Amino acid sequence: MGNLIRLLTRSDGGADRSSDVFIDMEFAEPTEAEQAHYASAVAVLARTDEIMRSMREYPGAANEIRNALTDPNNEELQERAWASVQDLVRRLQEAYSFGQELETLISSLLESLCSAEKTAKEHLEQQQALFTQFALIIDFVIKFDEVKMKTPTMTNDLSYYKRVHRRHKTEGALSDEEVSKMSIFYAQHTPMMRLLTECTGAFMSAHKNLPVNTTSECLAAIADICRGLVANPDLRHRLKKPEETVPLCLRVMVGVCVLYDYVHPLGVFARGSLVDIRACIRVLRPDQHHQAQQPGEKQLCEALLNVLKYSTRTLNNPSTPKSLQALLSD
Repeated sequence: MGNLIRLLTRSDGGADRSSDVFIDMEFAEPTEAEQAHYASAVAVLARTDEIMRSMREYPGAANEIRNALTDPNNEELQERAWASVQDLVRRLQEAYSFGQELETLISSLLESLCSAEKTAKEHLEQQQALFTQFALIIDFVIKFDEVKMKTPTMTNDLSYYKRVHRRHKTEGALSDEEVSKMSIFYAQHTPMMRLLTECTGAFMSAHKNLPVNTTSECLAAIADICRGLVANPDLRHRLKKPEETVPLCLRVMVGVCVLYDYVHPLGVFARGSLVDIRACIRVLRPDQHHQAQQPGEKQLCEALLNVLKYSTRTLNNPSTPKSLQALLSD
């Protein structure tokens, strides 16, 4: 057991860090070996803006549902509520279906970025285009879940749809099974992160031939690289589009920390974690903000600190160092 714990934790004091590595997340071009996976990723991720716009503009049908429930014998109110909810659930279905596409893409990218032949750092340096596509998935996951948490009407609309959809013979109506699966998905506090963690966990279970820490080291290296691009002035200065890339790096850094916390047996806050979580938290703290701060960066950092506080698995474990808990609670 002791040997396993040593394998699962950083025993070198963090000497082999990736925070001094510059990855060109803005203009990286795929190598010939990356081309097929890259093209598939670009095709899928081309829809993220459309999905996010649909979610951000989600109006909900609270008033229509309330009116229909208040006067159940009024057919006009019933039809109005059904029409509103049907349109909105179609949006939710599109996002849910997109999540299923992401599952396949995540597995494909992890297959490319995790192997026993190269270290995590070598993979990410040599496959910068695929690294960037994986980062864009995590960026989408964080943004989607933020919107979902702020829009409780999504689950209310689904509940109403589930209750009444059998009464309507509308073409294209969802089956009971589809509605149930969507209800389970949207009932999650952070549904896309849940999908990401389950998919990553399934990848790790299916690739037991890989060394035990291969995937964890990849996630830790991603966190280190993204932190370095924000916190290291020399690396940050090399960014051509910092107004876009800095927020991307911050979201990806935090998203990877949450993902690591769920898929690693000991979690991200454990002593010897492969992720330098203390350094990640410090990048986000208001007393550590950088002079070259981008507009809105302070607010984003505050929101991402809350993600670490409320969306991780092991923060409140007895084994988590009190100093780390204090760093997040100050």
